[in-house]
Amino acid sequence: MSLVELKPPPKSAAPGQYLGFSLQQVRLCHRLLRVPDGASVSLEYTDDVAVHWPDGSQLLEQAKSALSGNPASDRSEELWKAFANWADRCADGLDPATAYFELYITPAKTGELVMALHAAVSMEAALAVLAKVKALVNPKKPGVGCGPYVTRFLKVGDTICAQIVARFSLVTEQDPVESIREQLRAVLPAETLEDFCATAIGMARDHADRLIRKGVPAIVPAAEFRKQFRAFVRKYDLLGLLLSSAPKPTRDKIAALVNTAPIFVRQLEAVKASADMLVGAVSDYLRSESDKSRLGR
Repeated sequence: MSLVELKPPPKSAAPGQYLGFSLQQVRLCHRLLRVPDGASVSLEYTDDVAVHWPDGSQLLEQAKSALSGNPASDRSEELWKAFANWADRCADGLDPATAYFELYITPAKTGELVMALHAAVSMEAALAVLAKVKALVNPKKPGVGCGPYVTRFLKVGDTICAQIVARFSLVTEQDPVESIREQLRAVLPAETLEDFCATAIGMARDHADRLIRKGVPAIVPAAEFRKQFRAFVRKYDLLGLLLSSAPKPTRDKIAALVNTAPIFVRQLEAVKASADMLVGAVSDYLRSESDKSRLGR
């Protein structure tokens, strides 16, 4: 299995629009847009994010932000806490043969041992990697560093540990929103893409929050979420049906209109709007006038 490393974001990405969203909420949205109808996605229920398929199988995802440090390093406490948590789930009754285990890291980070774990897709390979895992625990200081988490993971026995390793994958991504952009880019024009990525994440978060407030697990049916998002898109006619087809006006045309000082320009100047806002408003006005003239023919 090759490491899944997703594409870097475009330079036009607008990170400010995503302030206030947690990484788990972004991953919830990503999963809801990608899984098949009939599947559901949960938030902080069986894991940070989890996919639940109709046949009872699951994908458990631990989502890690690597803005500082490396959660994929060989002795990372975050790495081994993830494996310890998965082992606990199996000890509590989860059948590892019906589950997949994914570590998602953004920005992209990696490590030698985690890559060996990722590559071990057979039981034989997984058992071989476990020998390296066991060597992480210092018998003289088992409670130091990642030792307690590794010990907790190994406690469930070699067979279950090897099953977890064989069904483990590492996914890294420079920008967690880019995978959502990829899903929406085919149906939304570039002018609206960032706004509606943020809208989709917000809708996913709100759906989960409503369930939590009701006192029930935040398990969101994917088909239901996509139906609501498509309805929102249709409501605001954002499939490009009414987008301006007029070319952007030249600087000379914008300056000429500003010099005539129509009412909306004077209003913007009165509230001390920035030069960028003023230019944008005049540009939009000129394009809308061009569209009205074209459509009125």
